[in-house]
Amino acid sequence: MFHNVILVAEGTIVYNGSSNGAIEFFQTEGYTMGKLCTPGEFLVNTLAPTPGSELSTQAAVKRLSLQFALSEQAKTNDMVIKYEQQVAKVRYSNKCTNLRKPPLWISKFYWLWFRSVLEIIRNPNIQWIKIFQKLIVGLMVGFCYLGTVELTQNGLQSVQGVLFLLVTENTFAPMYAALSYFPVQFPMFIREYKNAVYSPFLFYITSILSQFPGLVVEAVLFSTCVYWMAGLQLTAYAYLMTMLISILCINVSAACGTMFSAAFNTPSTAMAYLIPFDYVVMITSGLFIKLSTLPEVIGWIKYLSWFMYSYESLTITQWGGIYNISCIENRPYLPCLETGADVIEKFSFSEDNLDLDILAMLGLYFGFLAIGYIFFKFKIKKQP
Repeated sequence: MFHNVILVAEGTIVYNGSSNGAIEFFQTEGYTMGKLCTPGEFLVNTLAPTPGSELSTQAAVKRLSLQFALSEQAKTNDMVIKYEQQVAKVRYSNKCTNLRKPPLWISKFYWLWFRSVLEIIRNPNIQWIKIFQKLIVGLMVGFCYLGTVELTQNGLQSVQGVLFLLVTENTFAPMYAALSYFPVQFPMFIREYKNAVYSPFLFYITSILSQFPGLVVEAVLFSTCVYWMAGLQLTAYAYLMTMLISILCINVSAACGTMFSAAFNTPSTAMAYLIPFDYVVMITSGLFIKLSTLPEVIGWIKYLSWFMYSYESLTITQWGGIYNISCIENRPYLPCLETGADVIEKFSFSEDNLDLDILAMLGLYFGFLAIGYIFFKFKIKKQP
């Protein structure tokens, strides 16, 4: 179905012209096409080296390329090329080329972002499978907590367990998924950057923005399934605040993964350094240790923990304004948390920290991205 073909073998052009002319050229040189052989098979079999007779094939290719260079078709091709060159010189003079302005940064930004979005849409492994996975995991978690969330002492553990799962599920999956992004995209970026197609900042920022919608969908889908199935506070304020905190949590986690992705050349190396960091920020979330008992030497680490900010803000959202937690009957010797304020105090949290937690997560988000960009620029400078 090709009108024209270029046949290359052993680094030389053996033929360049119409597909019918290729068959005639080889037949002129003594090759015969069998009745059961297609033209494509005939051309490939003629030029491809046969096991055991590579030297003879190389000699035949060299002879064919020399014969084609002396043929009328080759002379015609040279004339066409020279003609096209003259037309190009007239059409695109130096004066017109100098007057042509490069694309505006907003145009480059749009097309870079559009390409990144297309890659996400066309590759199901990037986004659609993750969304489906979030839905399945959300339903499984919701069924586990179905009917267990109550305003009782036993229900306290269920509520805090649900809240912590909202944090962890919106943390680990997006963070580790981000580790492979820049190592995979970096060779393409370097090629286009060396051709002065766009700046590193445009590539970096469009890569972040193209992933933002998918992260929002993942967070809202998972958190909504768990929220309503578990039976957390049935108020618009509590639900919307939970969604906001979940969106912030998943984006901060992805930003942290982006930072490590930009800092290292391979996902495995990035993961080796990220895992210890994860454990530290998870331990300081407030669930595994009472924050007020942390030693001063390492107590500052909690301020880098979006686990702590997310967990605290979710706890405040769910327990704020609760005053009727029932105690266990006939067991007065057991501790009893009667109000939501008691629950918040138990984890060394404060209701006054809700706004600060949200601002802190925003600060970590932009801080991780800024540090990641510094690593990204440093990696570019190391390229030969």
